[in-house]
Amino acid sequence: MMIKKQDRPPAPASHLIERLRAEQFSHIARHTPGVMLANICNASVFVAASWDRPYRLLALSWGAPVVAVASFVYLRRKMKRSHKPAPSASDRGIRRAIAYAAALGTCWGALPLLFLNDASVGGKLLIACLCSGMLGGGAFVLASIPPAAIAFSGPIAAGSFLALLLGGDKDYLLTLVVLLVYSLVLLRAVTNYAEGIERRIKTQIEAEAKASERLDRLHASGLHALGGMASGVAHEIAQPLAAASAYVETSKRLLERPDAEARPLLERSLRAASEQIDHVGEIVARLRRFLLEGKPSFTYVGLQALIEEACRVNASFLGDADVDVRLNLRARRDAVRADRVQIMQVLSNLLRNAVDATAGLPQRHIVITCREEADCIRTDVADSGTGVAEGVRESLFEPFMTTKPKGMGVGLAMSRTIIEAHGGKIWMEPNASGGATFSFLLPCDLQSESEEAERTPA
Repeated sequence: MMIKKQDRPPAPASHLIERLRAEQFSHIARHTPGVMLANICNASVFVAASWDRPYRLLALSWGAPVVAVASFVYLRRKMKRSHKPAPSASDRGIRRAIAYAAALGTCWGALPLLFLNDASVGGKLLIACLCSGMLGGGAFVLASIPPAAIAFSGPIAAGSFLALLLGGDKDYLLTLVVLLVYSLVLLRAVTNYAEGIERRIKTQIEAEAKASERLDRLHASGLHALGGMASGVAHEIAQPLAAASAYVETSKRLLERPDAEARPLLERSLRAASEQIDHVGEIVARLRRFLLEGKPSFTYVGLQALIEEACRVNASFLGDADVDVRLNLRARRDAVRADRVQIMQVLSNLLRNAVDATAGLPQRHIVITCREEADCIRTDVADSGTGVAEGVRESLFEPFMTTKPKGMGVGLAMSRTIIEAHGGKIWMEPNASGGATFSFLLPCDLQSESEEAERTPA
């Protein structure tokens, strides 16, 4: 299964806007209860401080809408929190937030205009503290939605500017300059904060897209691996089952013969079929053990004996194909630590590939050589076939790469995986006289040889 990589389209603008609004409202929602309580508290403090002043009723008239709006927003937010809904991120929610901010900002902006000139020194100081606190606090809390921050802080700054300007005093004018600088800094801070939120949301969306792409790739790799495993198991089981089927067919023909010579041939054919079925059982048991334990079952085996057994297991297939198989087993030491069934499968794969490579040719020969090479055992399976085209040699051992019309392309890939898991390597070389030689190296098991030497009497 080939999976074509596709570029993931960028996140649409609507998705960015939705995430941005959700983040904006989340920031405001965290601070809303505390800010509304601050509005109620500050308005109540000013009304209490004005209680013995001539403008007590005016102060009450000013404080009532502040407390009313702040209480409404506070209770509304508490009710929403009790039901735990997702923060509103609609255009209507944005407009509502701006409206609440403008209402409260207008009330606080009216404070210096209504009371600054008539207030005592202490009253002037209180008004200055309240306006500066609400100006900075409101800008901070509403900074995630710049229009709301401006709707709240703008009237406060404008009211303070106008009150200081109308005062006409030099100190008032100097204070006005300071307030102007302070307001510009706040405006810049609000803008930077909003831009930072947008950048962060974009970064999060890009990171999520990359993470999703990685998950897609992992999922595709998992499907690829699962498909490879299924194909490999089918490939492994299909070979001995095909051989067993051939032996059964031979046994059926032998049963039809009345002569006594057919009986030993029948027994040999049934025995060979039984061995193939037992081989299927070994494959299934080995797969089950691998899935449970996550590793092959290594034992000390003689590689040359495995080669002879592989030829015997595939004898019917080789005989039906009329292929001449020659063994050149000349390794004095051939002990390897290996999974016997897996190495048998590699040998069977190479044998059957060699048979397929010689199909349709008048001379069909396979030579299997086993010899020592340094601290390894080298096995060569050479055929007299048509060879392997240069264009496919580099990818010959890749999964699903096949030159056969009905091949699955898993035999050589699985063989490479097995040999490499045993600490060896496998490769292909063209023959000078035609055909190809598939070779693999496995490290010698020096430990088993030393143990054998200890058991041999001097």
